[in-house]
Parts: sequence; C-alpha cells; structure tokens
Amino acid sequence: MFISPRHEARGTEPPPKDHATVEKLKAQHKVLVAMLGKFARVRPSSEEIRTFSNLLLEHLTLEDGSLYPALVAQGAASQAVAAGFRKTMAILAQGAMEFIRKWSATEPSSDPSRFDRELKEMTVHLAQRIQIEEQKLYPLLAR
Repeated sequence: MFISPRHEARGTEPPPKDHATVEKLKAQHKVLVAMLGKFARVRPSSEEIRTFSNLLLEHLTLEDGSLYPALVAQGAASQAVAAGFRKTMAILAQGAMEFIRKWSATEPSSDPSRFDRELKEMTVHLAQRIQIEEQKLYPLLAR
C-alpha cells in the first residue's frame, strides 16, 4: 500500500477514502461468517436462513451502491478491478441466493446431509471471497 510522506513520518497508513463504508462491509463480513459458523454447529431454521439472506443482500447492495462506484471513480485500473470483482460476485451471489431460496422454503432438518454439504460448499466460497475482498479490493480505496 502506498504511504504518503505525511503519513510515513507518523508511521501510519492513510485511511481509505471511504473508510466508513469499508468498515461497515468488514463488520458485515464478521456477522455473515459468524452466522455461517453457527449454522455449521447448530442446524438453523428456515427463518434464520432468511435473516442471513437479508444481511447478505444488504451487504451486496452496499457494495453495488458505494464500493464499486468509488472504485470506478478512481480511474481505469480500479475500474477494471471493480468490474472483475463485480462479475465474480454476481456468480457467487447467484449460488448463495439459490441456497437461501431452497433452504428458507424447506427446513434444513428435512434433508440434513444435503443441507450440510451445500452449507459447507457455500461457506468455503464466501470465506474465500471475503478474504480476497479484505486483502485486495478494500485497500484500493486507500489509493
């Protein structure tokens, strides 16, 4: 990450241009991961899955409404990165929403082994995505 001379003297990194948005996205990541962890330990009800869905949709809306436009405004390089992230997120979101639609309409206890398998798959994909966003995407806002 680039550190301006002004911040280098203090030994701190400059805050992201949209620090509040990034912090909110990171906080949402923590809640989403915690919910998925709980689901892996204690099979959730369809209502709990709907609650997860609402938070995930809120997160995606914040990314689409604030994060990606802020990156696009930074120029061609950030615009290309934002477009790539947006495209891969659309694919991941589609899979997550299929999982949510299925298991919010049907109690997970109706087919526990299938639910567990699908939950594990979704959890792995979301965890990888969160890691990439926090390590590669969010720091771009600090440029």
